[in-house]
Amino acid sequence: FGNDLTKSELIFQTSGRWNPHKVWYTRLAPSMSEPWQAEVSTALQKASDMLKQKQELLDKRIKQQDEKEALREREFQKKRVEMEREFQTKRVEILADVEQQRQELEEEKMAMKDVHKFQSSQITLDVGGIRYKTSRSTLTKVPNTMLAAMFSGRHELIRNEDGAYFIDRDGTHFRYILNYLRDGDTSNLPTDTEVLEDLLKEADFYQIDRLSAGINYLLRPLTWNNPMSQKEVNNISSSFRGYGKVESETFTSDNGHPFTAVYYNRENNFDGHVIIDATFSGVIFSDSLSFCNSVLRNVTFRHCCFEHQPNFTKATMTNVSFQECSGLTKNMPLMTRVKHNGVTFDVPELNDKLLY
Repeated sequence: FGNDLTKSELIFQTSGRWNPHKVWYTRLAPSMSEPWQAEVSTALQKASDMLKQKQELLDKRIKQQDEKEALREREFQKKRVEMEREFQTKRVEILADVEQQRQELEEEKMAMKDVHKFQSSQITLDVGGIRYKTSRSTLTKVPNTMLAAMFSGRHELIRNEDGAYFIDRDGTHFRYILNYLRDGDTSNLPTDTEVLEDLLKEADFYQIDRLSAGINYLLRPLTWNNPMSQKEVNNISSSFRGYGKVESETFTSDNGHPFTAVYYNRENNFDGHVIIDATFSGVIFSDSLSFCNSVLRNVTFRHCCFEHQPNFTKATMTNVSFQECSGLTKNMPLMTRVKHNGVTFDVPELNDKLLY
């Protein structure tokens, strides 16, 4: 063994112990080291490549899983937004329905309150021997009349033994007086001239001015030969201005444009008038406006505010326009049995609802 023994001896001499395995290893190691290292290196490289492939596959699966999670999250958020939108829509609909029911209930309560008022304030009248049952609220509904003053509570009235209030007038046509106080409508008056003459006396006695005007028109209708001029319109309108105090306010028209108008605080009664080539401009009709049985031709309402329902019952209207006005969509004009030709509103829905 030559050199190998010498190495073994050296090992033995160095360690003080004999180790035949180490001698064999020392002898064989130089001849096995290089192939073994190549094989191990190759195995390690294969293992490394395999691990790299598995890592890439794992990363790919993780990425796919993340994309799926992101997709699910987007779908979830989309569905959540859709459900929130649907919930808000349903909520608005339910709130609107509840509000409508509340308003209907309030209207019903107000109607019942009126009924209770009628029931709790029943009044029996003896008009010329004819008995009528009505209510205090009906008799005081139209202000500045004799009946409103009588039953306002400011005056002491004497009852008959049966509890009725006696009025020394012809009671034959008093039902027309009561019907007007209830409805404010002059279109249902009788057509017989003698009856109208008698009824006019009763309306004048009870100081119901608008009813008197309606009866006067039926008895003596105006013609196209005596129309009201613009100056007369202005004079009549200015006479309605309350107590000489001029109040103005800015409004938004029904089609969205601002304008300024002046308050007219008294009842605006143009019943039975003929009005030609006239303009109502910048007027706030704070009380009811009536053109019953009137003739209007080439008349313009511009920048007017209607705080109550205007009444054009049985009017004849030719080339009448409503321009930049406010309140007409809320207080739609009463146009029962109107003869019209060329009546226009600058709000299309009013043309559709009122004229066709």
